[in-house]
Amino acid sequence: MLEKVGGGALEESLSPSPAPSVWVARVRARVRAGPGTTHPILRVLRPGEPVIEQARVRIGEEEWLHVRLSDGTTGWVRSDLLKRP
Repeated sequence: MLEKVGGGALEESLSPSPAPSVWVARVRARVRAGPGTTHPILRVLRPGEPVIEQARVRIGEEEWLHVRLSDGTTGWVRSDLLKRP
């Protein structure tokens, strides 16, 4: 389980998604190694690129989704950068 992100404690624990949910990027969105802007960028999504939600976590006012990309890469994206197709 995650304990600290970006120097602060998680307010809520990781919540696995009950069923895989498809999202698409609203804008260019950074996929990060962890939920928070201090984590390294793994890849950048193009607008309209689909991802599958695996889990989610809320850190302060931000909600982060753990996602799987079409190439199998997994990482974290802020939920406000994604939308339902």
